[in-house]
Parts: sequence; structure tokens; C-alpha cells
Amino acid sequence: MKNILFVLKVPPPVHGSTMMNKIVAESNEIGRNHKKTYHLRKTKQNLVYFAISPKGIAFYKDFISILIVKCFVSRIVYHFHVKDLNRQSKKVSLKSVLYKIAFKNQFAIVLSESLMDEYESLGFKKIFIVPNVMEDY
Repeated sequence: MKNILFVLKVPPPVHGSTMMNKIVAESNEIGRNHKKTYHLRKTKQNLVYFAISPKGIAFYKDFISILIVKCFVSRIVYHFHVKDLNRQSKKVSLKSVLYKIAFKNQFAIVLSESLMDEYESLGFKKIFIVPNVMEDY
């Protein structure tokens, strides 16, 4: 059985991203095939699912977590819930350098095909499309 470390934010506060993370965290489908863990321990993690905040000051906090995770696990799947990331990465800035360090040869999940162009230039090994599927609340 493969071990997956989940790094995600769940409600509260209640908004689209945290609600989708809650669905992932409570998924029986994932639990059937993989052991879900929510912290690094002596168990070897095969993969990290990271619901990242790639914009604003929250990215710098997440980047520190990414550096720590990369010390233990080589494969990270980033789940994005935003657009306009490509525009930020094209600017010559500290953030564009950190994007390259964080995303190179990793995996991404985006919400629609229209976002593929936004993320292809960031150095991901593979990008998956998983549309939002939320119940009405």
C-alpha cells in the first residue's frame, strides 16, 4: 500500500478551495487504495498531495513547507485553484525563482483545460485536469 501525505487546508473558513480539500480528505476512494497520512513520520511517503496557495504572502509560507517536504519525498502533486499564475511567473522576481524550485519536474492538478497554458511554462512533468465537483450547500 502506498503512503500519501496530504498537505491541505480544510474548513473553516468555508470557501471553494477548503471545501474541495475536505472532499479529498474524506474520500473513501483514496482510502481504499492508499494509506492517507497528515504528517511526516518515520513511515516512508510515496507521494505528497499539496493544496497550495500560489499567490500572495501565503505562497512563501507554503514554499517553506515545500522545502521541508522535498527533503523526504521526491514526488509532489500540487492542486491549484487559481488562474493568472503564468503572468506572475514571467516577471523576474523572487517568486518566479521560487516557482521554478518548487514546481520543476513535479505534477499539477488544474480545474479545466483552459488553464493548461497557464501552467505548462512552469516546468511541471505532467498536468492533470480535475474539474470542481461540489454539492450545493
